[in-house]
Amino acid sequence: MSTTPFEPLSGTVLEDLPFCLARASLGFRRFNDHTLRAFGLKSLAPGLASVLHALKEQDACNVNRLVEMTHLPNGTLTGLLDELEKNGQVERVANPEDGRSWLVQLTPAGHRLCAKLQDRHQLVMAAFREMLSEGELVELTQLLEKATAGMRTYVAGGDRPKKSITRAKSAGRKSR
Repeated sequence: MSTTPFEPLSGTVLEDLPFCLARASLGFRRFNDHTLRAFGLKSLAPGLASVLHALKEQDACNVNRLVEMTHLPNGTLTGLLDELEKNGQVERVANPEDGRSWLVQLTPAGHRLCAKLQDRHQLVMAAFREMLSEGELVELTQLLEKATAGMRTYVAGGDRPKKSITRAKSAGRKSR
């Protein structure tokens, strides 16, 4: 790890990228809640709308496919699916092609919620199109995807991810 201090890009660290991202995140949460209320919806857990939109695009899909579509970690997705199932918006059904897995599909209540979310998405995109040009929207989306991917795989200090302790222990048990 480098001990060389970095100079702020703009004279103050408060204008550097981490603080800008934090402000953007907080601003988006407020904007998000405001636009949800405009459609009579309550605040949603982060990632919930992504799951619903994914299921609208490809209903009755397995959890692995939802992970691919939403880019949410499996554990996060499972918690969101539990919440949606508890609220009667999705159901898990046995996969007829693979008895070991489940398919997730929208219920009628889930379809109604998706319709509201799709209308709301149109409003959100119209607002962003007022703020940014089409090229800026594309560029910002690409940059955020790149930064998100980098943050997901970042390991402090440049270390490589360590092998799972659980995997090492279970491998040791097999040899006994």
